[in-house]
Amino acid sequence: MKIFVDASTKGGVGKTTTTVNIARKLSLKYKVGILDGDLTSPSVCKILNAPIVKIRVGKDKILPYIYKDIRIFSTALLTADDDMPILFKGEKKRSTIEQFINKIDWGDLDYLLIDAAPGCSDELIEILELYKNKIDGMIIVTTPSRLSINSIRKLISLCKKKDIKVTGIIMNMAYVACENCGTHNQVFGNPDDIIKTLHDFDLDVLCVLPLLSDVENKPFKIIDNFKWVYEVM
Repeated sequence: MKIFVDASTKGGVGKTTTTVNIARKLSLKYKVGILDGDLTSPSVCKILNAPIVKIRVGKDKILPYIYKDIRIFSTALLTADDDMPILFKGEKKRSTIEQFINKIDWGDLDYLLIDAAPGCSDELIEILELYKNKIDGMIIVTTPSRLSINSIRKLISLCKKKDIKVTGIIMNMAYVACENCGTHNQVFGNPDDIIKTLHDFDLDVLCVLPLLSDVENKPFKIIDNFKWVYEVM
């Protein structure tokens, strides 16, 4: 089983949307699972428009929920109530992650995608420790905004410290295409700063995604931009 972490240093950059698109593309050829690594604000099921159903938690194992041929574990599926707040902090958060991960029965998977919580959080650090030496790569999602780009440099440095390969960077919300003339308007900033970051760390852009008003409700509207997954992953 290959394991990839989809990460970002800021929330709201489209990380979960890219995760489900990668998973969907891979699922056309392989057996795929998604671990929603954000304990307190899980969003994989919401982005997938998947029903929030309560999964079975046995004494020794947890069986993931299967939706569109993708196996999913998310804390939202423990309560089956999307409005119920999930409260974890500090040591309890870390021990909960370890307990969940050790009990999930993924079955025979080809790929496990981990949709990490934003930033260098407790969840991300714990996941990197639990899957130490098993992670095949980290995919970093960013917008062209100056603050987002500055933050991803920290995440790249963390990967180097943990000896984790950075598979590449997804540049999301890079432009809005004019409906009349097709001109690309860079609403969140010039992507040149990302290009500089890529050169500094010898990384590649995996894809450049537009800002679309309805992608939140139709996440697979951008799936044609993910043809690279079969070659890179």
